[in-house]
Amino acid sequence: MNEQEPALPKADAATGSSADFPEDAAVTSRLVGGSEAARLANPDAVDTSLRSPVQRSRTFAGILVNTALANITTSYLWFALTLFGYTCRRAM
Repeated sequence: MNEQEPALPKADAATGSSADFPEDAAVTSRLVGGSEAARLANPDAVDTSLRSPVQRSRTFAGILVNTALANITTSYLWFALTLFGYTCRRAM
């Protein structure tokens, strides 16, 4: 924190013992209908939609192209820097 940021409320209270703080609330899964499979306590909190194979393929292709361009750019940059350093050293 620097001088321009406001102090957090109750920042001084953090120096107390752990008994001053409330317990963390544990969210657990529960069994539904006596079955062996555990169910989520709030199923609306999880996005369970599946993407189609076309969408997954498009995402993979985008990542593949992005990685290829990054690798080519990095290789070109290192080659240029090495060549520049070599030619500058030879000119001296």
